[in-house]
Amino acid sequence: MKTHLHRRGDPLSSAGNRRKGGGLPMRRFFLVVVLASALSLIALVPSSFGAPPSFGAALRVTGSGTITGCISPGPCDRPDAAFSVSAQSFPTETGSIGQGSYSFGTSIASASVQCVSSTPDFVVVGGTITSSPGPIVGQHFVVYFQETVVNHQDIAGLVSRPDIDPENSAVEQLPPDFPNTCPTTVGAIAYYPLLSGQVRVVSVVHPLVKKFH
Repeated sequence: MKTHLHRRGDPLSSAGNRRKGGGLPMRRFFLVVVLASALSLIALVPSSFGAPPSFGAALRVTGSGTITGCISPGPCDRPDAAFSVSAQSFPTETGSIGQGSYSFGTSIASASVQCVSSTPDFVVVGGTITSSPGPIVGQHFVVYFQETVVNHQDIAGLVSRPDIDPENSAVEQLPPDFPNTCPTTVGAIAYYPLLSGQVRVVSVVHPLVKKFH
């Protein structure tokens, strides 16, 4: 029987060495990926991890419809005014923050919601006008919804017209930090029944969120 000896420099010996050590770079790459994934998971863990979660009430006001185009009671030649609202508040340790959108008729093409508040009698949505054919962009607005229970759901059956620039209104009772906080009291606000559409008001339990300034 012949024994074949391979020298260090011949091709077969080199191929064997490559096969023997070929798993090392792949193993190092795998360890790097696992470490990076672990660090990413650690970064996603909240700072209060392990502490009992804190919750509060989140409020959603969503829907669309039309109300009369007449500002005063009685017939007029104005077309019905369409509106749309998609607003939500989130609980924080110091109150709530709002977000969403609102539009009304031809006067408010779009507005950014900054606050939502609720009382036993009405729900309030407020914020800043972001788009309008008139010179009111940048002004604040506030609108009121009177809710009633229909088929075990909170429905806004009466809606006010938006009060634009409410800081200069004699009937408004705004908090000092409006529109970051919506009012919980109201003066002589006129409400109009919905001619079409529906607005739902839903309150849910939500974890506290961090308030960024």
